[in-house]
Amino acid sequence: MKRTYLWSIIVLLNVGVVAACVAVFFNFFTVSIYRKEDSKFLQQMASLEIQAGNKAPDAAKNQADFDFRKPHPYAGYKPQPNVKYSSGETFTNALGFKSPELSAKGPDEIRIAMVGGSVAFQGSAGTNADDIIAKVAQKIALKGKKVSYINAGALSYISNQELNVLVDDIISQDVDIVVSLDGFNDVHHIMFYNGRVGWPAFRWDNFGDTSSQTKSQCPPYYPSIEPNPRNNVAIANALDNYLENILKMSQVCEAFGVGYLAVLQPLKQFGPKQCQSQPPSNDEYFDRKAAFYCQVINAFGQWDGGQSKTAAFVTMADALYDRQDLFIDECHFSLEGNERIANNILQTLETRGFLDNTGHKRPLARVRAGAPRVEAASDFFDPRTLDATVQTTGLRDIESDPAGRWRWAVGPESRISFPLQQARPMRLEFAISNPFPGQSVVLSINGQEVKRYDNLPATPWLTATLSESLPFDAQAGTNEIVFTYSLQNGQGATLGSSDQTPYAVSFTSLRCN
Repeated sequence: MKRTYLWSIIVLLNVGVVAACVAVFFNFFTVSIYRKEDSKFLQQMASLEIQAGNKAPDAAKNQADFDFRKPHPYAGYKPQPNVKYSSGETFTNALGFKSPELSAKGPDEIRIAMVGGSVAFQGSAGTNADDIIAKVAQKIALKGKKVSYINAGALSYISNQELNVLVDDIISQDVDIVVSLDGFNDVHHIMFYNGRVGWPAFRWDNFGDTSSQTKSQCPPYYPSIEPNPRNNVAIANALDNYLENILKMSQVCEAFGVGYLAVLQPLKQFGPKQCQSQPPSNDEYFDRKAAFYCQVINAFGQWDGGQSKTAAFVTMADALYDRQDLFIDECHFSLEGNERIANNILQTLETRGFLDNTGHKRPLARVRAGAPRVEAASDFFDPRTLDATVQTTGLRDIESDPAGRWRWAVGPESRISFPLQQARPMRLEFAISNPFPGQSVVLSINGQEVKRYDNLPATPWLTATLSESLPFDAQAGTNEIVFTYSLQNGQGATLGSSDQTPYAVSFTSLRCN
């Protein structure tokens, strides 16, 4: 009996040892071997000295001070904003972009943005000026054009994150051209980092690299799906997801009058004839990525007409094939590689007419899809028509009931401000329902009193106490429309309820056009 127990223990120990060996083998030979070169890139990133705020650079506190993947509600994560590192020539701005702060765009200025992963963010771990989009901007400037740029790349981004950054951040920055440089992460991450298609590789799903640079710092948000580099279904789904996101970015840019250039990024060992009948290589994982790339190239070829000035779909997968020495791993390359890719992007922009003066961009930078194009203020009961530069205070959101819609004015005044590039005639139209007997309303525009309404009667709910349509001359620069009120709930008047919000009047219509 004792011998039986002894053999049972020995068998269990052997099984445990074998299982551990299998786990180590899988981790290091099906995942880590394809990340061992990645570590060269991460070592370059880790060597940067961080200067956060006014603190002196401190290499030992590098990763503690700068977060390459700071959690973000829409993009999953973004680079930490307002951080300088190295000599101060490498930095992020207030939006977390690795590019200068943006000011109002000048006349004839071209503003170009790039989205992508670490290759776009800092493919060679150089300064901001060494990044691909910065080099493109420099080359445009050498041609005598005014140019500003946005580097919206981020480490490990996939196309879903790029799409979110495009919609939530870039479109509102008055851009003329958006370049997406991507493709690799969408297939690589589904194989080795996160088996959930369309989800960020890090933060929520803690698979993959466990180094200090990339280890998830947040608890899993959702049950993880372990990646499988041989899961052909997942790779096919990742392909569909990627192509759909490229089309979405193209359509978003088109809707806002922005030029769009989709670029399939370089892949080490991917040659000009890779998509022809090629025998399998000795690297099955490269073959799977190459097959993904070939299907992207086929789709891009079908979409790209070669004549459009609003969108182009090109491959640069083999752009560095003749210089394999420029790669530092599967997808990152040296400063010289950055230079070559920047030249290729510039050439595409030129040959496709993105930089000429015929104008692929609509006259107004901010266009609300499905709504009339307007400059500055419009209908305050149709937010689609309101330009992003319009600011309001003392005016609550739209409310409604079966009787109609209204916006409460609260406090002693309601203020509307908006900028115009040129002076022009405008018209202010509004209707007010007043709940307080004896209410006085004073209307001022740009510091001048325009009209006073004294001793207004109280009228039934949403019945117009007064209705006006007033022309005025708007000025170049900032314009301000101010309504002031003598009575507010709790301040000289009461609505007879426990609600202490200082309601003054309710607007039932408000337009400025």
